[in-house]
Amino acid sequence: MGLTKLGAGAFPAGTVIQVVSTNKTDKTDSTDFDASFENVSGLTVNITPSSTSSKIYVIATLQISVAGYHLTFRIARGGSTILEPSAAGNRMLGMTHIYGSSSFNDHYNIESKVMQVLDSPSSTSELTYSVQGKNANNPNTTGLVVNSTQNDGDAAYNSRVISTITAMEIAG
Repeated sequence: MGLTKLGAGAFPAGTVIQVVSTNKTDKTDSTDFDASFENVSGLTVNITPSSTSSKIYVIATLQISVAGYHLTFRIARGGSTILEPSAAGNRMLGMTHIYGSSSFNDHYNIESKVMQVLDSPSSTSELTYSVQGKNANNPNTTGLVVNSTQNDGDAAYNSRVISTITAMEIAG
């Protein structure tokens, strides 16, 4: 007996149809974030909705250490913003923000930032969701490390951690 593939319409609204996830287990050093949003290496996930009425719930957990200045992050679809706060003056617009001073203690700090969004893409084409970051200060002035402390010396008080991005298709 063969298996029958069910379309999205076969599921009641709110049912999770599929889940895809990417785990970033490696360390990434990045000092080149500038005034435009750009992808955080390795925090991208692809999903192909089965129906245009489906919604895509995306949740990302970003483990970061910053030595110097301000960074703002967001979840993007195809490189473009999905959800953004209302504009106000010169403020950066994103989903979460981190500030790390250049003090010695910040070199041993890792912060966990969680972002989530329920997207309505109205598409059955493959969609790419990514975590993106933007630097409030001059380019190349912020030391950003993903999944590690800034120091990252071989000592028990330094950690290596995991960042993730997960996309779930929800029946509409």
